[in-house]
Amino acid sequence: MHASDDKTLYLIDGHSLTFKAYYAVRGLTNARGEPTGAVFGFLRMLLKLLDDSSPQYLAVVFDTGKPTFRNELYDAYKANREAPPPDFGVQMGWVLQLLQAMGIAVYSMDGFEADDLIGTMARTMAEQGRAVIVSADKDLLQLVTDRVHLLRPGLNETILYDPTRVREQLGIRPDQMIDWLALVGDSSDNIPGVPGIGQKTATTLLQEYDTLERLLARAGELKRPKQRQALLENAEQARLAQRLAAIDCDVPLVWSPADCRLPENLFSPEAAALMAELGFHSLLREKGIEPARVAAAAPAAAHPPETRLYASLTEEAELRAWVEGAMQAEWLALDTETTSTDSVTCRLVGISLCHEEGKAVYIPVGHRIPCPPRGNAAQAAPEAGNDQPEMALDFEEDALLESQLPIATIRRLLEPLLAGRGPRLAGHHAKFDWKVLRQAGFNPAPPAFDSMIASYLLDPDKATGHGLKTLGKEICGCEMRPMTELIGTGRGQITIDRVALDDVRDYACLDADITFRLRRELGRRLDEHPRLRKLMDELEMPLVEVLIDVELGGFTVDPTCLNRLGGELAQHLADLSRRIWEAVGHPFNIGSPRQVAQVLFEELGLKPGKKLKTGYSTNEAELERLARDHPVARLILEHRGYEKLKSTYVDSLPKLVNPKTGRIHTSFHQTIAATGRLSSTDPNLQNIPIRSEMGRAIRRAFVADGPQCLLLKADYSQIELRILAHISRDPALLAAYREGRDIHRQTASEVFGVAPEQVDREMRSRAKVINFGIIYGMSPHGLAQQLEISRVEAAEFIDRYFNTYPGVRRWIEELLAEARRTGYVETLMGRRRLVGDLNQRNRMVREAAERVAVNTPIQGTSADMIKRAMILIHRRLNEVAPGARMVCQVHDELVFSVPRDQLKPAEGFIREQMTGALPLAVPVEVEIHCAPNWAEC
Repeated sequence: MHASDDKTLYLIDGHSLTFKAYYAVRGLTNARGEPTGAVFGFLRMLLKLLDDSSPQYLAVVFDTGKPTFRNELYDAYKANREAPPPDFGVQMGWVLQLLQAMGIAVYSMDGFEADDLIGTMARTMAEQGRAVIVSADKDLLQLVTDRVHLLRPGLNETILYDPTRVREQLGIRPDQMIDWLALVGDSSDNIPGVPGIGQKTATTLLQEYDTLERLLARAGELKRPKQRQALLENAEQARLAQRLAAIDCDVPLVWSPADCRLPENLFSPEAAALMAELGFHSLLREKGIEPARVAAAAPAAAHPPETRLYASLTEEAELRAWVEGAMQAEWLALDTETTSTDSVTCRLVGISLCHEEGKAVYIPVGHRIPCPPRGNAAQAAPEAGNDQPEMALDFEEDALLESQLPIATIRRLLEPLLAGRGPRLAGHHAKFDWKVLRQAGFNPAPPAFDSMIASYLLDPDKATGHGLKTLGKEICGCEMRPMTELIGTGRGQITIDRVALDDVRDYACLDADITFRLRRELGRRLDEHPRLRKLMDELEMPLVEVLIDVELGGFTVDPTCLNRLGGELAQHLADLSRRIWEAVGHPFNIGSPRQVAQVLFEELGLKPGKKLKTGYSTNEAELERLARDHPVARLILEHRGYEKLKSTYVDSLPKLVNPKTGRIHTSFHQTIAATGRLSSTDPNLQNIPIRSEMGRAIRRAFVADGPQCLLLKADYSQIELRILAHISRDPALLAAYREGRDIHRQTASEVFGVAPEQVDREMRSRAKVINFGIIYGMSPHGLAQQLEISRVEAAEFIDRYFNTYPGVRRWIEELLAEARRTGYVETLMGRRRLVGDLNQRNRMVREAAERVAVNTPIQGTSADMIKRAMILIHRRLNEVAPGARMVCQVHDELVFSVPRDQLKPAEGFIREQMTGALPLAVPVEVEIHCAPNWAEC
């Protein structure tokens, strides 16, 4: 398979394609007589897509079948759907297993439909590349733009919809599709629409009136009495249908395009073995794989034989005896099963423990009744005429299985084992499990080993990721069951507390068992790199405990401020829209790149730039260029910025506030950014803009813990440039920082050839771009774009910079030479990143690797430094300033909530720990500000 060069993400609507395949390929079975037609048809369509389009990035998205916000808006939403055929769900399970074996990314999320996830991922991808949605669902046509297309597949042919094709076939624009569905209705989703308005009529009306709101506002002017009456009498129903039909493109989904990169070999031994089991022999032979050899080489069992040594502990005496034996072990691996992946709100279902390979125990804590048979979506699917049967069951919150110990007894018996007086504790993504245990009243000692973090440290850019199932397969040779085998998928999906206890036991014990094995093997690999081992033991593992407290504590939010901000932002967007329309002379859809291009290039006559397949680009860079020629481009750019703020933060933040705490409990991740920086999700607090007024207004909603407290923000000053001075040992840089000079003014003076006192604001600003650009390996081309100057002038600036700081040039040259020899670069504390592409012949690939090699030691050291500071502060903060706590970390900045009467000791202590976290050859400065809210700090 030859990968395409452009960054295009293909998003497959999993249920849509599987259903289409189910009715297209009937009667096909494997050797055991099990139906496989839907799986074969799905696979055929997938392989045709891969052959025709050669995508590099691809994900398959499924519904979970659970209620969404649409069910809250309209009780009858999808209530008319019949149960899927009995053999459909069986085949859906095969599809999921096949995708997992092929290494293809799969996404689903409770509370949202697959369409919403697809819309969110497509919108994000459109900002950095393109997206192609693969679905037979017409609803998704509303997402089509010049950078998002829809592919309607078939077994033999496909149809690609871009904005032009949508208009040619439907007579309306893609952005009118929601209004069209609101008028016509959607019988498959039980969306009523407006009685008497058919497809042709809806198209004609939208062609004349453009939007539903305009049509309803002028419904009284319609000449045809029936149409007029229907619209006047059903206006609210149409608006409801519009909300139901609109795809939510702002789902708080944790994902990245990198996670969707296709593996080199989709026909892995596991995938080929599964295809052979399904009877797809002709397909395997087409790919040059002999089915008989696949069957002979297939693993004897999907699960290790040690499962017979997995046991449930449900009696006090047997749990006590097991604990006594485990107290003598050196290591204990721990894993939890929960009702959801939200560690703050989920319920603990069970705990699995392992201190000897192949032997593990499961302690049920929160298993409930009734317990439907485990299986796939079809086995738990609703019967005809009953949309959500599981909701109709008499399911009491306290209806626990009798065959499990009270949680108080479990806490008491496990206390000596978990308190640190026995074996050292290991986990995989231990932060999650430890938070769950803390929430359930346990008080475990900090984890001493995390196999996910160990894998990350050994290779932070690892293509297949650091998940337990991936590592179990790659390192232990164990094919682990997907969770969907237990809880199902789609409409029949259940939570794990309602799965048969024996099934959960085997699943959970295998998790603990594999974690135990990974601890040994990954620990051995870390021992081969003493500096990495030290980083693991002294930085990353102690940081886990810090992050647990920060996440459980949360960041207090002022809901009144958020509500007010939402109104202000809506008004500001409305004002901007009015100004744009007045400047142009007529209203148009500002959110439509096609219409924006038409206005700018055809009506206003501005000179277009980059030509795309579907027209001229109107991305941010292009609008910035056009803004110099016409103010309306600047207004459109501003409108887009505010629209993004509204969707990303103002609309989503209220949904993330925990009703019990009144706080937002973001999640910090140690294993995503390859430089070692922490990242955050749900929400991403690190991406809230700080320079715009609206960005500051969002930060204003984040407040201290009460009127008796203030927020304290401590921010490293120019820490990356100070680290550059330390590692390069450049005399001019060292002198500037040691003497307290303004480094940007000094650089401006040398680069522009003027005395320091003659440097103006513009010169200093440009020098700042150069200073930080060097850290990120910026080329003359990149600097030219940043400063809007010629490449020749940019190259001269860079040469003058290196003439001013020759030590920096020497350090970069020596660093790259050593990295080409060893294949990696390191931070001051020993964090390692592989940079094998430094020896690539492809110039673009090689230069990208050079930028990574130069930036990683600097940014990575900065990340290590603030992590060390967080650990030092966490250990003694409550002792120095009782009631103070850390609430957030944003790259070089730490935020605390501090009682007003403890501000002085807190400020002194925090400054001392941050400046002393990693001694440098130049002074380290920390700027501290206090205020009632984050914006004013």
